[in-house]
Amino acid sequence: MRRDKITIVEGDATDPDAVGNLIENSDVVLSTIGSRSKDALVVTSAARALVEAIKSSEGNKSPPRVVWMTTVGVNEAIDQGHKYGCTANFLPSCSCCCGYGLMGCLVFKCLVPHLIGQNLWDDMGTSEDVLRDHQDILEGTVIVRPTNMWPVSEHATFSDEWRKEGGENVFVFKKADEPPPNIWVSRRAIAAGLLSLVSDKSFDGTAISLFQG
Repeated sequence: MRRDKITIVEGDATDPDAVGNLIENSDVVLSTIGSRSKDALVVTSAARALVEAIKSSEGNKSPPRVVWMTTVGVNEAIDQGHKYGCTANFLPSCSCCCGYGLMGCLVFKCLVPHLIGQNLWDDMGTSEDVLRDHQDILEGTVIVRPTNMWPVSEHATFSDEWRKEGGENVFVFKKADEPPPNIWVSRRAIAAGLLSLVSDKSFDGTAISLFQG
């Protein structure tokens, strides 16, 4: 994607009026919004603002399709996250850890509740519920749940160094009831997967998980 084709608009993603102005005449809304910390949750509020904005514009044109990013480990993909490490001979079987792979246990018993914040994870799950509560919007919505992103860069976002660390852009989609094929996904793979859904409507009305291909 060329940089000169991107327009940056300053606004508040939790303000229905601002969101409405942003998405006016749009065919697809692609959201990668995330909360900065467990003390500043915005994803559910942004989902509510988007729903209100779409509802307010009804009658003018058909609603835009929505590509909404959250994460593995919420709603029906909770068990999928718990099974991190159960496949590909990577770590011990889930039977050793009461249904958890070793990496799943580390992430969802240690990192999420005690470091990242369970409420941050719950906020992403609740945002999915907000969209699912409106069938007319859900029919044109695909919820995308990437697994753990790698690498986590120490360089400034969009710097040349940051871009070089993007990783491979090969991705694979999985249903929530399928075992996780791996536990990492690169930024480039996430971007490629999300952008593919701008034109691919085959997953509309569903939620899919995104892994490295």
